[in-house]
Amino acid sequence: MNMGTALVNPENLPDDFYNISQIPEDYEISRSTVYNYRLSGKIPKTTRYGNHFVGWPKSEIQPFLDRLKKREVEK
Repeated sequence: MNMGTALVNPENLPDDFYNISQIPEDYEISRSTVYNYRLSGKIPKTTRYGNHFVGWPKSEIQPFLDRLKKREVEK
């Protein structure tokens, strides 16, 4: 199941890559909330790098993280 994820070669992993698993750790929300945000379009579409890395270049996710930090994202 794709779940809105593009596939990119892991050798092209950006230096500023932000892994999807970092959001629950950094912002104290559940992983399921992050996936719900992604499915509802409140969070940018993720990119899959190989089999183990799913996330975004920091420039793509930073506006969402700024809103999340201020708790301006609706559940």
